[in-house]
Amino acid sequence: MSRWSAVESDFQRFFNLQPLELSWRRFKNLIFSLVSQESSFYAPYLTEYIEQSREEINSQNSSDKENRVKINLETALDELGGAKESVSFNE
Repeated sequence: MSRWSAVESDFQRFFNLQPLELSWRRFKNLIFSLVSQESSFYAPYLTEYIEQSREEINSQNSSDKENRVKINLETALDELGGAKESVSFNE
């Protein structure tokens, strides 16, 4: 396991335990209960996940902007079969 030193460091820091001295069940429960932002083990994965999410959002936003088409509101209502009634707020 390439990140074992981070696991050991987190277990010592947060639980004051040696991970190799634990049962598999207890080890699994404790490792999944670590706080992601503060964990030496999880922090790199969380950072990578956040960066990938930002890139996906940015690419979606840019493609949405490219696919937009401006049309006149009257034209859009005509195409949708909308009513052409005049609306007044003074009534």
